[in-house]
Amino acid sequence: MIFLVLARATAYFTGTRGIISVYGDDIICPSAMSQDLAFVLSYFGFQVNPKKSFHEGPFRESCGGHYHLGLDITPFYIREPISTIDQLISSLIRFVNGLGLKDFQS
Repeated sequence: MIFLVLARATAYFTGTRGIISVYGDDIICPSAMSQDLAFVLSYFGFQVNPKKSFHEGPFRESCGGHYHLGLDITPFYIREPISTIDQLISSLIRFVNGLGLKDFQS
């Protein structure tokens, strides 16, 4: 709630319009207010991680998702070695589901 209130107040006082969403410590806001919001957050003792914050260019990241021009380009991760056929099948299912093929009609 604190991040949402600070972001909305920053938008109000800077005259920035657009959608603001907060998911835990992920703040999604219009790029036009990002520098002002970073200043406000630092004033209240919070620090923006510049390695994980994107306000210029076409790339964005939030909650583990990666987006380029609004298109989800989140990579497929293999988080542990695959040592059984069950793990292989499970990984293949997650991979195919992640392709978004259900959106295409033949």
